[in-house]
Amino acid sequence: MKHVRTMTGCIVLMMILVISFTSCKEEPGRSSLRLTVHSNEDQNRSILPQDTPLEVSRYAVTGIGPQGSTFEMQSTSPTMEVEGLLMGNWEITAVGQNLHGVNLVSGSATCSLTSEPTNALIELDSLMGSGTMNVEFTWDTSKISNPSIDLWVTDSDGLKTKVNPTTSNYINGAVYYSATYPAGSYMLQGRLYSGATAVAGCVEVVRIVGGKTTEGAIALDLDKYPEIPSTLTLINKAGTPIECSISGITTSVAAFQEITASITVPESESNEGLGVLWFLDGEELSSSLDCTFTPSTGTHRLDLIAKGALLASSGSASISFKAIVAGTPGYPVLANTVTDNTDGLKISGNTKIAFLPDGKILLASSIHASLQICRIVRDSLEVIRTYTLSDGFNTSMVTDMLVDKNTSKVAIADNLNPGITLYQYNTSNASLTKLFSRDNVTFIYEGGETTFTSISSLMLDPISGILYNVVPGTNMLPYSNFFATQASEFNMYSYKYWFMDPDTISGITMSPFLNRAAWYSTEQNVIKIGKRTSDGQLFGYLREYASPETPYLTGISAAEFISDTSLVTGGDTALNRFEYSQLLPDTNEDGWEQVETWLSGADGIGEMQGIVQLFTDASRSLLYVLCEGSKNIKVFSIQQGSDTLMYQQTIALEGFTPSEAVISPDKLNMLIVSDTNNQLLIFSIPQ
Repeated sequence: MKHVRTMTGCIVLMMILVISFTSCKEEPGRSSLRLTVHSNEDQNRSILPQDTPLEVSRYAVTGIGPQGSTFEMQSTSPTMEVEGLLMGNWEITAVGQNLHGVNLVSGSATCSLTSEPTNALIELDSLMGSGTMNVEFTWDTSKISNPSIDLWVTDSDGLKTKVNPTTSNYINGAVYYSATYPAGSYMLQGRLYSGATAVAGCVEVVRIVGGKTTEGAIALDLDKYPEIPSTLTLINKAGTPIECSISGITTSVAAFQEITASITVPESESNEGLGVLWFLDGEELSSSLDCTFTPSTGTHRLDLIAKGALLASSGSASISFKAIVAGTPGYPVLANTVTDNTDGLKISGNTKIAFLPDGKILLASSIHASLQICRIVRDSLEVIRTYTLSDGFNTSMVTDMLVDKNTSKVAIADNLNPGITLYQYNTSNASLTKLFSRDNVTFIYEGGETTFTSISSLMLDPISGILYNVVPGTNMLPYSNFFATQASEFNMYSYKYWFMDPDTISGITMSPFLNRAAWYSTEQNVIKIGKRTSDGQLFGYLREYASPETPYLTGISAAEFISDTSLVTGGDTALNRFEYSQLLPDTNEDGWEQVETWLSGADGIGEMQGIVQLFTDASRSLLYVLCEGSKNIKVFSIQQGSDTLMYQQTIALEGFTPSEAVISPDKLNMLIVSDTNNQLLIFSIPQ
């Protein structure tokens, strides 16, 4: 019985104690909370979601406290006060929203409320949700062939990932990239290639917002108008915006020369904590406040990306500039040496070259038996199309190529048969269409025919439409109808021939106004100059000048009219200028006088040996003398009005043996090929 009473007593005691505690329990005290919300969002972006403001306009705050108590409130002010909260520990969450109620950023904090009012600070440091990046890259297809593009995405932690275009439309010059990413700022980097050559690029900062699509269009423009932003706002690690300036670069800079672009911080500010990345045409160059590089010719894009400490913060600027060749206008500057088999180029052995009307290049290699259409890209050559014998093209043993810019027709001579083939060039797709071919039959007569055994060069008379071809070792100039509309019209079965004239023709040339022509003989050291007759014949009224009566014509191998009344010849070691006179001294007839002679090693011009070509610039203010023997180019100025020559400069070719040079239609480039070097030289011409 005693044991039982003891147990009963314990139970009663516990009940009393519980009742006592319950009776003595007080309602917890209440307090107030002053809450400040601080957003780390910065708004300096490059590509943003459309119709989605990124400014935090209001705040949604929730809290969970003692005994499961909660509160919710919204405010447009970052500072708010909540009263009547139970004292104790509270978990508080704040969401920053834009004016449309889209959640942008969130943060949370834990605080303990006491009898005294409590202040709490919540950092909004977490971006919310995931969104879609949808960016289109476009370019001008007329300037890019065989395009490809490399893309990379770098997140806020610096993790760089190479990605592939989601949709590719290379034919129309566009690719698209679309992907879903967590909210934040991303660096999108792109490099556009034409063949194997990088021709353009960009870097953009893309802002992703939860539940939204960020769309952008980036034009990779090779001809964008140069533009330099005057200032750039960068964010330092403390989150302070600093107005900076860009120095060291202008809208036009010197190509092939080192330049340094810099970010300049005001004297009142510190540059500590500024994180900067520089990109040239989409390729990263530097991560310091200075960026040093050497640009090739053409338009470039220099991107500057600044990453600050603020959440998803960045400043960015795109600097467009044009790099041009520095130097004296018209004097070529070597830009690049291209070697055989580089990126598919065939430039080995007896290479022939011509510019097409749209500025593309026609390249023929005898060793490779190939015909290629190329373009100049970033001071190099890119192959657009290659033709061989298997394509039905006459690509073997090519001796000369002639391009008519008015009709876009191309005549190609070869010594395989020998013969001439006429093509039509299509500028829309950079292709050749074979029109007609002719063989070596010059004339058909009863019982036989006249033929030629080889061709060395071509010349077109645009007035008559006659295409002349030089037959080495003869004084025969066979005719072809360049403007033929059917195959039967192409071979005219006729030729120009000087009966009883023992001199053989090595080359021919025509005056700028098409009313005079000349032919020369290297073997006989003679030049013969004529004019168009009343019936349209081009080689009428020939005047003959030969060594030794006319000195310094030894080995004559080039001739060029620099005007209708001045003809320049070049030979082994001499350059001569002949001038037309309506009445020669001590005669009663018109003719040509030898008025100037420049000799190799004399008058300060240096070595000038083995002249193989004479040609002028478009304005005929400069004469270029291409020398195979001395491996250089001599530049002479042409005095307007008198046509007097004045030596200006020698451009050494450094061991390269030249055979032919051409100037681009836009006057910006000179290309030189060789019969022996398996290389091609690309020069830029300062304007």
